[in-house]
Amino acid sequence: MTTELPAIPPGPADTTHPRRALARLALSSAYREAADFAAGGVPTISDEYGDPWDYVDHAARLVTMAQEVLARAVIYAHERGGTWTSIAEALEVTEEKVRDVYTGTVDQWESALDRPWERSGRFLASRMPDGTTEPDETIADLDQWCMRHLDENSGTRHNARHDGIEDRMVSANLPTHTPVTEMTSLTRTVTYLTKRGAEATSAERDAYQARKTALLAKLQAIGGHQ
Repeated sequence: MTTELPAIPPGPADTTHPRRALARLALSSAYREAADFAAGGVPTISDEYGDPWDYVDHAARLVTMAQEVLARAVIYAHERGGTWTSIAEALEVTEEKVRDVYTGTVDQWESALDRPWERSGRFLASRMPDGTTEPDETIADLDQWCMRHLDENSGTRHNARHDGIEDRMVSANLPTHTPVTEMTSLTRTVTYLTKRGAEATSAERDAYQARKTALLAKLQAIGGHQ
C-alpha cells in the first residue's frame, strides 16, 4: 500500500502578511530564541554538576544564535530600504565584506518568499525562517512573550503603556497589506512563474490567478466607494 505524498503548497509566502512584516517576525523570533537561551546561563544552581566546557559550549552556541539574529536584521534592514552601504556602516566593515557575507542570505530569503515549501522525504519542510510559517500564531506568542519578559519600568514598555498597546507590543506596529504591497507581490509572482516556465506547477498558476482576481475585485470595490 502506497501513501500519496502531500502536495507542495504554492507560494508566495506573503499572501496574508507583507514581506516586511514577515522579515520583522523572523527577526523578533530570533531575538526571543536567543534571549530565552541566554537566560539559561544566568543561574549558578547547576554549576557543581557541569563540566568546565559546558559553559564555553553554551556561550559559543549563543554566539551562533546572535549571528542568526544579525542575519535576520540585515534582511529586515534590506526590506526597509536599507542599502548595502548603510548596513556596512552599521557593522563598521566595508560594503564588499557585507555583500560577500550576506548576499546569499538575502537571495535565500527572496527565493523562499517565492517558493516557501519544499519536499523533505515524505514530508513538507518550510524554506522560510522560523516564526514566519504561521505568522498569526507567532504574532500572538510574541505579544505574550513581551508581556512576560519586558521589565515593567523599561522604556519600551512605558511607551507601549502610554500608547495603549502594552498587550500588543509586537502586533501593534507590524505593517499590513495595502493594495500597493499586494500588487507588488503579484508582480513578483509573475516574474517567478515566468522564470520557472514549464516547471511551474498548476497549483502555483491557479493560486496566482485566484489572488489576482480577488485583488482586482477589491480594487474595483475601493474605486466604487470613492
